[in-house]
Amino acid sequence: MKENLNDLNPLSGLPGHFSVREALKKTLLDSSLLVVYIDLTDFKPYNEVYGFAAGDKAIQGLAKILKEAQEKLENVFAGHIGGDDFICVVQEENLEKLTKIIKDKFEKLLDTLYSPGDLGRKFIIGWSRSGERKRFPLMGICSAAFSPALRKLENDLEISKFAGYLKEAAKSMREDGGSVFLKPSEVDVIKIPLKTFLKDENATLIAKRTLIEAMGESGYAHCGRSLKNILDDDVNPYLLKSIIYAIGRLRYSPASEKLLKMLKSPNPHLRMRAAEALGNIGSSDFVGPLGEAIKDKNYYAAAAAIRALGEMGHPESLKYLKKLPEGASRDLPLLAAEARARLRDREAAHHLIEILENSASSRMKEEAAGALELIAMPAGAEAIARSALSEKSFKVKYSLAISFCRTAEQLEKNELAEFRDLTFELYFSVPNNIKIFFFKTLGLTGGERASKELIKHTSSRYKWERKEALEGIGLSGDKNTVGILKKSLKDYAPAVRAAGAKALGEVGGASSLADLRKILKDEDSTVRRSSARSIMQIMRSEYGV
Repeated sequence: MKENLNDLNPLSGLPGHFSVREALKKTLLDSSLLVVYIDLTDFKPYNEVYGFAAGDKAIQGLAKILKEAQEKLENVFAGHIGGDDFICVVQEENLEKLTKIIKDKFEKLLDTLYSPGDLGRKFIIGWSRSGERKRFPLMGICSAAFSPALRKLENDLEISKFAGYLKEAAKSMREDGGSVFLKPSEVDVIKIPLKTFLKDENATLIAKRTLIEAMGESGYAHCGRSLKNILDDDVNPYLLKSIIYAIGRLRYSPASEKLLKMLKSPNPHLRMRAAEALGNIGSSDFVGPLGEAIKDKNYYAAAAAIRALGEMGHPESLKYLKKLPEGASRDLPLLAAEARARLRDREAAHHLIEILENSASSRMKEEAAGALELIAMPAGAEAIARSALSEKSFKVKYSLAISFCRTAEQLEKNELAEFRDLTFELYFSVPNNIKIFFFKTLGLTGGERASKELIKHTSSRYKWERKEALEGIGLSGDKNTVGILKKSLKDYAPAVRAAGAKALGEVGGASSLADLRKILKDEDSTVRRSSARSIMQIMRSEYGV
């Protein structure tokens, strides 16, 4: 298959959008041609942790693998849709060979992309979308192969949409990293339209549920219409659970009436799923029905209703959450307190603090601390810290310590000053890999002691430790740290240079402008943006510009 030289992606060197569309159109007419959608999973956290240059290297590495496959196999088209998404078109008899080439060579590619430590651990530490540090698996490949002609798809747009469904299905089958390669035989049961697919006796229950839940993650409104139309059908209860879940993920409000009816279903699992879906859709019209669902005698259904009321965020939910039925089972009072915390009900803090002080359950302590993060009160932060100090389990202690930091970062500096000594006591009681979570809290706490501790970590061998320490210094406002911050602008790691530039904007003053202007030409765009923002910040504060 020939490629259009005028349509090559500048990063990967593979054919781009126009050539991909032309290749897909050919598959509509030839049932022997398979479309193979290839997605690089967990690429975003890798890109953020290792930097854009490393991210480009990963994309170029995968593109090189596809080019090598083209050289070894006949009639293989490889195209780059954009980002970390690729498309191949291959003869059916060559699919297994293509998959083996990609799988074998990608494993070797990973060895060149990650540090030995991350390869040994099989995960990296990055940042979630909510700004929290978390573990991410090493990158993998999710791919799905299918014949557009056999599926009677009408155009290249339908091929793209169907490939998107299969990509989500493949991702949902991925556990703890690794790669997933779906063969045509594994997705042949996925028919169009949906009703036909669900009635297909050759389709396994797992395959049906996988596709339905993938539709829920797709974000397409027309998927919601298809799912709503089969809610009344005589469908397997396990499938019905997946359908309700998918409708909730899509936030498809036209299905609300049917979901409200399911709150009265004799099946407790369906009542639970219906409550979850209504919580995702989030209309204030659901508050009353969900408030009544709290009284459900089934623990899981009642718990789902409580969580839904908290997630919806409507103030009128509080009157139901404050009045649980007498003798409410198990930890429903804790769930209600957590839901009230989501609604910023400060009265709930008293119950949560009581759990921290008196509960023997580690899980309940961790959940109570997580709820107190949402309310962010000085009393809550102090209770979390004291609970962490007295905790004997190292795992729980570290979890509570991190919750304390997240809570403390939301407080005012004068509020933090009230338990500065307690902060340092907890800080020195945790190992070095947990101390990094305290750096912003120490910066907000302020004082010479905090600055000395943060400065010590700016010379760490670990770039993320240096970065966090610099951000803490920026929050401290300590003018005596300007020299350290200027030095950080020469660090080899872009993330550290960017953090140093940002901190100079907070504490540097006019004397830092010349240093910041020098890195406006930095090779990394994040550093350049951080420097530009800091220059503007200093100009506004010093000169009123």
